[in-house]
Amino acid sequence: MRPWGCRGGAAKVGTTMTIFRYEAIDKAGNVIRGAMNASDERQVAQRLAARGYSARAIYTSSGTAAAQVRRPQATSASTPASSAQTRGGMRSVTLGSGLPVSIKSSVPLSALASFFRHLATLVKSGYPIGQALYEMQTVTGDRRLRKVLPAMREATQSGRSLSSLMAEHPGIFPVHAVASVWCGEMSGRLEIAIEEVAQELEEEASDVRRGRIGWGLMKIALVLFVVLVPMADMVELLMPTFNEALRRGGEMTRSEVIAYVAQTFVGQMFWKSLLVIAALIVCWIVWGRLKRVPAVRHALDEVLLHVPLWGKIHRERALARFFHVLNGLTAAGVGPASAWNAAALTVRNSAVAERLRSAASRLPPDAGIAQLLGASGVFDDEDVAAAASGERAGRIPEVLSARAAAYADGAAAGKSVGRLTSGTILSTTLLILHGYVLYRLITSYFDLAFKAAEVIGR
Repeated sequence: MRPWGCRGGAAKVGTTMTIFRYEAIDKAGNVIRGAMNASDERQVAQRLAARGYSARAIYTSSGTAAAQVRRPQATSASTPASSAQTRGGMRSVTLGSGLPVSIKSSVPLSALASFFRHLATLVKSGYPIGQALYEMQTVTGDRRLRKVLPAMREATQSGRSLSSLMAEHPGIFPVHAVASVWCGEMSGRLEIAIEEVAQELEEEASDVRRGRIGWGLMKIALVLFVVLVPMADMVELLMPTFNEALRRGGEMTRSEVIAYVAQTFVGQMFWKSLLVIAALIVCWIVWGRLKRVPAVRHALDEVLLHVPLWGKIHRERALARFFHVLNGLTAAGVGPASAWNAAALTVRNSAVAERLRSAASRLPPDAGIAQLLGASGVFDDEDVAAAASGERAGRIPEVLSARAAAYADGAAAGKSVGRLTSGTILSTTLLILHGYVLYRLITSYFDLAFKAAEVIGR
């Protein structure tokens, strides 16, 4: 397809012209891609509309998203992304939000995965982004998603890219999802990128459901443990009743004994259990909030990389995603530096993402993939050597694809081992907790017998 361009005399004197790449939908619903020399993305959208095309994504030829997030000048300075958004570029917007790539959405994962799955289906069917977002308003069940869709759909009329619209709502769309969509726009594979985001969120939702079952069982076991441990101390629980029976000369009915034991438990033991349970609940709530604090989240991601077994799983999953996205961008002709910075935001560990971005900032813009891999300190020597060979042979996409597959296989195998290990740890913990209660109950039974004999002997 011949790129659209503007004629030399059409540009005003003093106007800076830039080459923009675009994706658009023609009247027949076909996806077209090309390039255009224009002053800004709005002019690109207007020219496409004049030719009967509906703009779907517009970005600069260097890989920087042209249709960036813009807010009125009155926007409060407390908005984290506002300063970055005025500078332009999807990378600036995402980093300016201050959110690590691993912070999750406030929308339930299942609802967010369903949103991207339906959106991918519509885009692959040839729907323009604006029309697809309009259709999503009727099928999206989450109220937070439904609330932002009308404004997003309206903004697409001016040529705004989907990634820039998503970046405007960091609480709903995670950083890694925004970056993945942006990479899809740069590589001309937007529909594939959206589908991959949906698949990742579906897998994560499945993992979270499994984890919640195990963590729920652990919480129930802890609560029961806190309640049962005092009840296992039969000396403290039953001796007051035994002493009261002796004081009355043994004249206590069954109902009086039960009532006295219950009174002893509630008055002397149960309130302590309630305090411990309340403290556990408060800790769980506070921990859930703390995990969303950027500094805490980054520290947790760093610690996670050093946890046996799970650290290796998270590292391999992050690197598999990075290599996969980097391969798609380089195969589409995006420069190494731009491709590297964009792919770095798609990993799910903020510590890994930070090291990747730091490597790019320390090297010159014309550094190769092998140099970047070596400078990051994240990859194995095998990765660096393979990338260097691929660059010399001119086959870097094949190398990146092979490394992505290798890390993905390692992460999948590690996940299976991790699930088995988690189940073993859960079962062992439950056995230990219940075994301790049983031990306390048996020893307390004999302590009660000796104590009662001692009292009767006196």
